[in-house]
Amino acid sequence: MVRSILLRGFDQDMANRIGQYMSSHHTKFIEGATPSKLERPDAEGPIKVTYKSTDGEEKTEEYDTVLFAMGRYAVTEGLNLEAAGLKAESNWKLKANADESTSVDNIYAVGDVIYG
Repeated sequence: MVRSILLRGFDQDMANRIGQYMSSHHTKFIEGATPSKLERPDAEGPIKVTYKSTDGEEKTEEYDTVLFAMGRYAVTEGLNLEAAGLKAESNWKLKANADESTSVDNIYAVGDVIYG
C-alpha cells in the first residue's frame, strides 16, 4: 500500500523505475490506501490485511509477505525492545555493525533505524 508516492524524498525518476521493476516482478501495489489491521490466524498461513481503499471502503486481502517502509525516523518506541535484549539509543535507533547485526544474535537493523 502506497499512501502517496513511492520512496518520498528520493529522486522520483528512480523511485518510479524501482516501482515499475517491482510491479513487473509480481509485487502488488495498492495506491492511496492505509492498512488498519494485520492478522495471521494460522502461524503458517497468509497474512490478512485490512485497509481503507481510496473510496473509503474497508477491504481485507491476504498476502504471503508484507513489507513496511516506515520512513526516515526510527519508529521503535513501544516495541518492547528490552524484552528481546536490545537497548535503543535516546532517538530510538539501534547500534549495528557493518553487516547490520545488532548486539543480539539474529536481530538486524536496516536503513534509518540504524544509529549513526
